[in-house]
Amino acid sequence: MNTRWEIRLALTLIIILVLISISGCGQVPMASDRILEQHESQDLKEQQAPNFQGIAIAIACVFAPQSCGTEN
Repeated sequence: MNTRWEIRLALTLIIILVLISISGCGQVPMASDRILEQHESQDLKEQQAPNFQGIAIAIACVFAPQSCGTEN
């Protein structure tokens, strides 16, 4: 008949476990803002002018395949 404290202890531990798991899901890591800023600055540095000559050749090959050097 002394199992009442064991049940209370088990329920308390289960409630604590549920609360910890719920509170852990909603937090955003602190370093994520700095990492995003670094990626954005790298993306801006790595942007290059598009290859217009390559685009023009590809479009010409689509609409006039005989103008390409190789035919499939």
